[in-house]
Amino acid sequence: MLDVVTDPVSEALDRAREAFRHADLGADPMFAVALEDGRSWVGVRPDPQRIIGRWRSFHARETGAIRYQWPIDPRYAGRLPPWAGDPHVWVAWRPMEAAALLQKPDLLQRFEERLLTPIVLADALQYLIDVAERDPRCSADARAIRDAAMPKIRRDASSWVQELHAWSDTWALMALARRPSALRALHPFAVAIAEAYAARAERTGAFVLGDRYPFHDAPLVSASAQLAVGLSALGIHPRLVGAVSRQVARWRQADGGFGDAGGPSDILTTFAAMTLLASLDPDTDPMPSAIWLARQQREGGWWRAYGPEAAWLTASIARWLESATRPFADRFMWPHVTLTERDRRTGLPFYGYYTDLHRLFSEIDGLAHASVEVAFIDLAGFGRFNNENGMELGDQVLRHFAQELATVDGSMAIRDGGDEFLVVGRPTGRGLADRLTAFRQRWPDQLRASFSSDLVVAPRILTATTRGDRLVEARTRLGIEIAAVKQAHPTTTPTGIQVAIT
Repeated sequence: MLDVVTDPVSEALDRAREAFRHADLGADPMFAVALEDGRSWVGVRPDPQRIIGRWRSFHARETGAIRYQWPIDPRYAGRLPPWAGDPHVWVAWRPMEAAALLQKPDLLQRFEERLLTPIVLADALQYLIDVAERDPRCSADARAIRDAAMPKIRRDASSWVQELHAWSDTWALMALARRPSALRALHPFAVAIAEAYAARAERTGAFVLGDRYPFHDAPLVSASAQLAVGLSALGIHPRLVGAVSRQVARWRQADGGFGDAGGPSDILTTFAAMTLLASLDPDTDPMPSAIWLARQQREGGWWRAYGPEAAWLTASIARWLESATRPFADRFMWPHVTLTERDRRTGLPFYGYYTDLHRLFSEIDGLAHASVEVAFIDLAGFGRFNNENGMELGDQVLRHFAQELATVDGSMAIRDGGDEFLVVGRPTGRGLADRLTAFRQRWPDQLRASFSSDLVVAPRILTATTRGDRLVEARTRLGIEIAAVKQAHPTTTPTGIQVAIT
């Protein structure tokens, strides 16, 4: 039965892989980053020097459509690739909007800007930040391009916070939410968009109303889902995230897709709705929507909603379809951790992040009753280490431990306070205790490699499994149990000790 259900999805993914394997990276002037993303998805090693080098050759203007060192307007992008389709027959994905643009063609340029600018900017900014941080071959060039672009990006982002167009503003919010580095760089703008449309959704019953013809005062599945994706990524308004998610789930149509304002299922509304539901609600079956999206694939293995965004949309849908075939734990997305939410000694989020997770999990029915693995950790011997080596070296050990703990797969490490930590596994996931055991086994070598000391600083770990809506209760219980473990094991071996609490 499973093979029959997933067959259309598997076939669509195979066609998308072939499309990216044979795509010319230099062919798409607007979406080179998206092509690079798609090519890396099929195993082609990315070469940032090609994109950065090409961007360096472009001469941006201070204002106008050519204000960046990459095109954001198809009219100035030069020859477009065949997968973008013929510009003369580009048609909007929502029939009501397509009809409106035929009546008022003067609105077409603004329509294209609303679709293209947020996704081009979010991808380009993400790319430049990541290359600047990770690739010494071209990090200086990437940083220079980013620094020159940031004032213009901020000016564009400022238009998204003015509540001028519900769909495009929330579309920009979702574009940022899907690109962590870009979200970090434009976090104040993302929060401003989220707060503005959260207030509107609160007033109208957990959905966003359209504010422009032809969707004026019509409930928009797309904008509602896009808002909730942004709120979830930002870790704010969990009650509203839960309410919007339930509303969006009710809007799924018989064919598996989602449409706006009573219209037929369309590709971008379905993508937005399932970006939300598949990553946030274990009770949502993504396969009906995955099959619907698979069947919207165009010739050559590409997906298009309008036209020039085809490379971006194909990379995005292909990655989503692949994730839809995996367990929910692999699809779950942790809320973003801002710099102000991070402990400066360890770099980990504060305990408040843990309570925010509890609030979010409690508001999503599927997460509320989902099993969640948690661990409470303290460091045996840390007090003695501090006394004998000084607090400065103690802080270095604490930070080193935290950074290593953060690498444990499928989990989020949190500083509880002092030398105590929490680790939360992905909802519905399994195997956290085994991964922590492996972490304990390698910890002594990591400690010795970084610090010339024979003192033992070893983790005492308590593990338990709870429900999503009982995270705080589980932390309270583990905090009590650790006292008995400390009394029973005042000292430990270099690998520490681990106890499962049932």
